[in-house]
Amino acid sequence: RPNMPLVEGHQRQHPQADAFVMNMACDMITTYQPDLLMVHPAAIDGYRHRYGVFADKVEESLDYTAQWTQQVIDATIKAGTFEDTDFIIMSDHGQMNTTRIVNLNVLLVDAGLIDLDEEGNPVSWRAWVKSGGMHAQVYVTDPSVKDQVEKPLRDACAEGVYGISQVFTEAEIREKEGLGGDFAFVLETDGTTSFGPDWKRPLMKNFDLDDYRYGRATHGYLPDKGPQPTLIAFGPSFKPGAVVERRPIVDVTATICKVLGLDMPGIAGKPIDEILR
Repeated sequence: RPNMPLVEGHQRQHPQADAFVMNMACDMITTYQPDLLMVHPAAIDGYRHRYGVFADKVEESLDYTAQWTQQVIDATIKAGTFEDTDFIIMSDHGQMNTTRIVNLNVLLVDAGLIDLDEEGNPVSWRAWVKSGGMHAQVYVTDPSVKDQVEKPLRDACAEGVYGISQVFTEAEIREKEGLGGDFAFVLETDGTTSFGPDWKRPLMKNFDLDDYRYGRATHGYLPDKGPQPTLIAFGPSFKPGAVVERRPIVDVTATICKVLGLDMPGIAGKPIDEILR
């Protein structure tokens, strides 16, 4: 309740919502001294979606992030836990700038795989493209039409004008990136295209600031593309000055578990021992 004035009228708005979250985190530290606290200030992410990857507003949000980081450090000092606290600052993903949105369900309507009523609304479908930002997952309700679905998608990829750089089957993307589900295919961006959910023309349109997946920048692409996420760690568990060029993001979970002395059997990642004392 003491922090509510920070966010009233500014829900999901930056930096007000972030300030609310960070004040809450600091109150938790000073009041409860939790063993593990994870906080997600999203100003950098929000500003990149709205203004682009390296816009001035992003630089401004870096200043906010520095202030919030110091605020958390000061809270541990106040709580008397600073010397025993490990701090891990990380990105959950990168972002790339977008130039357009491509609504691939339009192609499925043209192929007769989505049925529309007289008002142009879907009434049934054999295939559907679900947006994940700069990738899309293609669902098929009838296995007998899977080949009929795959052909226009691979044709669109080969033509190079629909924003698709690669088409993966579910088995292929599960093997490559550990991404699995009820979908039949995954479509990868060409690097500047975000995939939209619409089934109505136009097939292609400009970015849309009403939804973060379709803003001036977004994410959802394969992890080897674009500016890379960061990991900064310091505290009693970490070696000062240790540098690791690149590791899979799933290794962060295993690293945190090792620091906390927890055992999580079956997780995909491995501890980043190079940075641990």
